[in-house]
Amino acid sequence: MTKLTLSRIENFARELVNDAEGGLSRFAESFSQNPAYAFEWSSQAFRAAARLQVGKSLLAWMEGEPTSAEKIMDQVRGFVLRGAQYPERSTSMQSNLMKQEVVAVWAELLSKEDY
Repeated sequence: MTKLTLSRIENFARELVNDAEGGLSRFAESFSQNPAYAFEWSSQAFRAAARLQVGKSLLAWMEGEPTSAEKIMDQVRGFVLRGAQYPERSTSMQSNLMKQEVVAVWAELLSKEDY
């Protein structure tokens, strides 16, 4: 198995944040022009918000106490497994979708490891 390095994780996190900020900016522009239409096609905004949350979480971990790529990836595996085992079942469809998108982004990072 090829392990991810802190540098690769940091690059992934920065890409998430940059991509997400662009996606959320496009959603905000669409929303300002036609809110109903923007919400009809808001799935990309949910994905962008999830990418921003995960990217910022990763960067915060890396800027905090010294850590290792292995510790981060252990946490990521836990997030993905819990998200798959116990999917959200709130009465709020938006909350469920947001949680699913966050788990999907964590899984995207996990998939970067070669098994």
